[in-house]
Amino acid sequence: MKLLAATNRYYLLLATVLFTAGSVFLYYGVRWTLQSEAGGAPVSAARLLAGAGAAHRPPARHPV
Repeated sequence: MKLLAATNRYYLLLATVLFTAGSVFLYYGVRWTLQSEAGGAPVSAARLLAGAGAAHRPPARHPV
């Protein structure tokens, strides 16, 4: 039974470390992608929401 308890602790620790590392990698990967799409400018939630709305509007017509 001691081997089973030790194995469970090992797998729990391994799963926790992999989950944490994956979460950090995903956070910084998405952040880097958004900043590179924005031309290197810092990305805020308000800017993302404004950009999302602009993507669905037709282009503005300029008077000739």
